[in-house]
Amino acid sequence: MSEFPYDVLMNSAKEYNDILCRLFRLHTSSDSDIEAFFKELDNQISKYIEGYYGFDFLDIISNAAKGNNRYVKSYLTLMSRFVQKYPQYHRKGISSIGEYILDKYFWIRLSEPNQTKISHLLKSLIYDDVKLLAPLTEEDKFSHTDSIEFNDFPCVEKQLSLLETCCYYGSVNCFKFLRTKFSAEITELCLQLSFLGGNPDIMSECLKYHKPDKKCMQYAIMSHNIDFVTFLMNEHEIPIDVDYCIKYDNIQAFLIHYDQTNDIKGFIAKTIEYPFVCEFILSSLPEIDKKYQGVLYCAKTILTNRYNYTNEEYYDFKDDSGKTILHYAAIYFRDIDLDYYDDFDFPSSSLFNMQDNEGKTALHYAAINGNMNFVKFFDESADFEISDNEGKIPLHYAVISGNVEMALEVIKNTQNIRKRDNNSKFPLQYAINDSRIFEYLVFDYSTLNQYYELEDALKCYQGANTKIKSFISDWECGFWVPGDD
Repeated sequence: MSEFPYDVLMNSAKEYNDILCRLFRLHTSSDSDIEAFFKELDNQISKYIEGYYGFDFLDIISNAAKGNNRYVKSYLTLMSRFVQKYPQYHRKGISSIGEYILDKYFWIRLSEPNQTKISHLLKSLIYDDVKLLAPLTEEDKFSHTDSIEFNDFPCVEKQLSLLETCCYYGSVNCFKFLRTKFSAEITELCLQLSFLGGNPDIMSECLKYHKPDKKCMQYAIMSHNIDFVTFLMNEHEIPIDVDYCIKYDNIQAFLIHYDQTNDIKGFIAKTIEYPFVCEFILSSLPEIDKKYQGVLYCAKTILTNRYNYTNEEYYDFKDDSGKTILHYAAIYFRDIDLDYYDDFDFPSSSLFNMQDNEGKTALHYAAINGNMNFVKFFDESADFEISDNEGKIPLHYAVISGNVEMALEVIKNTQNIRKRDNNSKFPLQYAINDSRIFEYLVFDYSTLNQYYELEDALKCYQGANTKIKSFISDWECGFWVPGDD
């Protein structure tokens, strides 16, 4: 496999993608329809609720409700049914399921039973009822510059102008009425929300006043309207936000992004951030080129305990660049929790220190890519003193990256902090243009550890920036002493 297998993966995800689209684009208030839809949803995701640690499907439903709150009662009904069926969702101390859902998933606490009663003004905008709206605009207290507060009502924003509210709901008749009667201003947020509301006439009018931006793409992703996503991508060259695809479970947009970029390694690495989609996606991948196998094996190893992948062959893997699954863990899996690395069960400690064709160990790549969790997890197993083909140890790269936290984590595990590379430079000399990391490497105030001496700093004086030269001079003259504030 050298081209991204979009059709294969989309076909494997079709059933789940379809039902998620229906969830985010829900358009019914019928009790019987909601009950039937609950059964469909439950049939699709029950195994994940029962078998996947930390998976909360109510989060997905609440996200859908925030983008489509015209049907918030339908979403609350769905959430209540899941709480009733899966009691692990319900927490003791909260008598009402409804109160529990509003509190945990929407951060709403009701002080009065009727606190969420909808005003006539908001109702007119929700249901695009100009006949209800028109007389309200004649009242003395009305102003077209008024705003709608959503503090006690799930929404993507806490406050919207009347016209922005029309865009959010796709209420084109009220939109035209406010524009005609009051020349209500079309804001950037109007355009952004029009991709959530989904009315093409509103969107077209807003596009006359503003250019689409990444927020438009985020709301298009949230709306699960793939036509909007591809319009922004193709016509306005706005990239698909893959983190939003994951947050709002837009599988198709997620796959389209990687189909366009053909970034197969990045795709495999990002896929494990899906709490359950990753299982059928990774298992559906066709046979892939060897250059992609390392990151795939690494992903499957991380997920071993969850999906029972057989990982013995993965530990012996080494691709044409000399990289093992640990190299790929350090490069691509920067944001995963420390607990994921518990799934690694290495037959030999020598794997920690295997070098690729450039002489780099996994620690070198962890330092380069800021993979703090990797460094912390393997700090007692891996060798921080190994040099690559350029003579650099991981500390060199941690300093070059400019990441203070990473540099301090690596230096405390490094014995030869004055190791010179092929350019005859020791790590501190790569910090001569970054005063913050330079000073922290000399003395870490959080741990009260001093790593470098004055004679080391003096070797960095030539070529250093003005602030670092001043720091070194103060130290040499006794105006600064390590440990003094």
